[in-house]
Amino acid sequence: MKRMNRFFALFCVLLCFSCASAEEPVKLRLGVLPVADTLILHVAVDEGLFAAHGLKVSLVPFQSALEQSSALRAGSLDGQFTDIVRVLLQNDTGVPQIIIATTSRTTPAARFFGFAVSGASGIRALSDLKQTLVAVSTATIVDFMRDRFIKDAKLPHDALVTSNIPQMPIRMQMLAAGKIASAVLPEPLLSLAEKRGARVLWDDRSLDEVLAVIAVSPAWAGEGNGRVNAFRAALAEAVKRVNANPEKYQRMLRDKKLLPRGAEDCYRIPEMDTRQIPCALPTQKHLESYAEWMRREGLLKNEPDLSSLTR
Repeated sequence: MKRMNRFFALFCVLLCFSCASAEEPVKLRLGVLPVADTLILHVAVDEGLFAAHGLKVSLVPFQSALEQSSALRAGSLDGQFTDIVRVLLQNDTGVPQIIIATTSRTTPAARFFGFAVSGASGIRALSDLKQTLVAVSTATIVDFMRDRFIKDAKLPHDALVTSNIPQMPIRMQMLAAGKIASAVLPEPLLSLAEKRGARVLWDDRSLDEVLAVIAVSPAWAGEGNGRVNAFRAALAEAVKRVNANPEKYQRMLRDKKLLPRGAEDCYRIPEMDTRQIPCALPTQKHLESYAEWMRREGLLKNEPDLSSLTR
């Protein structure tokens, strides 16, 4: 009888351990950058939305995409806030990533990228661009948007000459100081440059492009869609909360240092389209648009498998 009781007690302990293990949240180490587009991730973490969906998400901050990519390659991260250019580059170099959510995309209601000229440049219209130096960060989404700008504005091939200035704040400061004639900038740096005297001659509101995404390793995504759907459901709730009370979350942008210094009074959170963010993933057309540009620029060594890039 004593032996049976000991066996029963051991069985109960093992059963309880098994049940506790099954209820442990799924962990996700996600690399993020200090930019406004990561706001909904911070909301979902701070307000327990990920936890409510059975996820334990840790946001790991980085000051640059290069540092974040290095950590991803070293295996220190399960995923990242990023863009399609970087996802394609990482897959091409042996660091497979799957896009599971969209955090920003172009919309007629708000600009995300724009082409700005210095107030000292003398440039008043697109027709004034003649071999004008434009500052970008080459081989990045900013460079991709420069190409989209040229096509959308129907500029002649020699209208712009590219200059590589990778650090975005420096690019904005040089533009505002009149040290460079023009630049492609993302928000909120675009609004900050405008506040300091630059003129925005074009922006991306008429385009149909996915801009920022969340990508994770195939190992984290797993075979099924359970954890991926849980992640998107938590982000969707964060989007609703931000849309419902933008002033509250404007303060979070400031407190989390997701805005460059000086942009607090000239940038406001745009309303997010809940039909698109976070659940509408890039289509094959979107992915091919990026891949085609990267082939043309010589950035891809291999032909990407676009069909397996999203889940």
